[in-house]
Amino acid sequence: MRHAYINAIIWTAASEPIDGGTLLVEDGKIVSVGTDLDTDGYKIVDCAGKYLLPGFIDAHVHTGVWGEGARDDHDANEVTDAIRTCGCSMPSTRRTSVSRTPGAAV
Repeated sequence: MRHAYINAIIWTAASEPIDGGTLLVEDGKIVSVGTDLDTDGYKIVDCAGKYLLPGFIDAHVHTGVWGEGARDDHDANEVTDAIRTCGCSMPSTRRTSVSRTPGAAV
């Protein structure tokens, strides 16, 4: 499947942000990033006002802080929800509501 994510603000590691940029993806792999790219034959996804960070990996995790079900007041292993932006699954950059017991150690 071929997707063209258009009109995005694209942050790459190689250049300044590309405003109004296009990211082309074929079979799950990024094939091109830039402006004025040929999008014929691609499913268009308009990302106006959205940011794309191709290749960004959020390596911040709390896996195994403690076993599942060990704490009833919250789960430090999973404090964010996946969100979908422009058809891409990305980790949330905002914390979800977490119920904590007053005075409990974190």
